Amino acid sequence: GGGADGAFRCDAYVGPWAGQRGVFREVCEVAQRAIEGQDCAVLCYGAAGSGKTHTFVGPLDSSGAPCGTDPAGGLVQQFAQRLFECIEEESLNGDVFVVEASFLQVCSSSSGADELADLFSEGGPTLQVLPDPL
Repeated sequence: GGGADGAFRCDAYVGPWAGQRGVFREVCEVAQRAIEGQDCAVLCYGAAGSGKTHTFVGPLDSSGAPCGTDPAGGLVQQFAQRLFECIEEESLNGDVFVVEASFLQVCSSSSGADELADLFSEGGPTLQVLPDPL
């Protein structure tokens, strides 16, 4: 997590050899924490064209939509599958679950400022990322 000095710990690095299932194996503990009610985040960082979108949503068709040809899918699909399998199992005990999710993209604009886009919002506004005043 982030410390008072602004430093963050990286729990895992996954290279291009891992494949979609290998990446999910590295982050599946996050799915378990989410199931237990903890707030969780998975981040992909890299240059344009380095595979961040592919990692999250899997292969895309010509329109840019996930095509679903990869049996493992991206992290979003695998995470959702695991989450809802666990919910199905736990709901047999009478437990009730509420699922909330955000899918955000942070990128640099042509002006050099970081921008935040909510990828679940169709055509919504792009938000500017501002430094913490403290």
